[in-house]
Amino acid sequence: MYVCCSVHSAGLLPRNRHDSCFTAARPRIQPIPLQALAQTQAGCDHMDKNKFRSDKRGIISVEASIVLISFVIVAVALALLVVNVGLFATQEGKETIQHGVSGSSMPLSVDGDILIRGNSAGTPSIDAMMIPLQTVGVRYVPMSQNLTQISLQVGNGTAYLDVYLGINSTLNPLNTQLDTLVSTVGNGTGATLFVSNSNSDNALDSNEQGYLILHFAAADEPIKNESVQIAIQADIGIPLSISIIIPTQTIQGWQTLNG
Repeated sequence: MYVCCSVHSAGLLPRNRHDSCFTAARPRIQPIPLQALAQTQAGCDHMDKNKFRSDKRGIISVEASIVLISFVIVAVALALLVVNVGLFATQEGKETIQHGVSGSSMPLSVDGDILIRGNSAGTPSIDAMMIPLQTVGVRYVPMSQNLTQISLQVGNGTAYLDVYLGINSTLNPLNTQLDTLVSTVGNGTGATLFVSNSNSDNALDSNEQGYLILHFAAADEPIKNESVQIAIQADIGIPLSISIIIPTQTIQGWQTLNG
């Protein structure tokens, strides 16, 4: 008995004794014994097994690639996390250094001549003083009354821990007489800050000019050759210390100190 199968090299094979298979371009094909057919079929099976194994190897390669990509993604995420933590630590360190530098520096300075007003009544003495101020190395210095302290010590024994009354934003010191500014401070001993080019906040900005007006009560007025110690402690930085000596000769009205 013969069996018909598809073989590329032989074409169609006869199925039995009475039925023959022919091809369009080939003559009658001789029947193939069962043993040869079995060998041919075994070859076909071997080819199919090799193909199946190749397909399995491809699937394993895809799975390995997926696992490798997953590891790469996790590694990149961890690297970004480490970089972000490093940047955060660097920023914190920078802010700490800046805060330390600003805390150890003096944010205010005297910017110009200090003016004093002589009082001719009785013993020549000084009843008012004007100190020009400007910021140094910072964009602004908070100067509200609850954040700033101005201490005062006069050679005659007068001493105050805080005489600061805050910022006056209603008057522009550039077009207002100094006597008018002094009158707003009051009759007691106190100090008020007036700011030119002000944006009406409670700070002295780097583009602004401050004028500290200090008024002495009658009992606290310094006289000639007496020292006056003023310390301005802002919210940031170290205090600005101002030490002056009242000149021997004073005039009634305003004059430049040591001028």
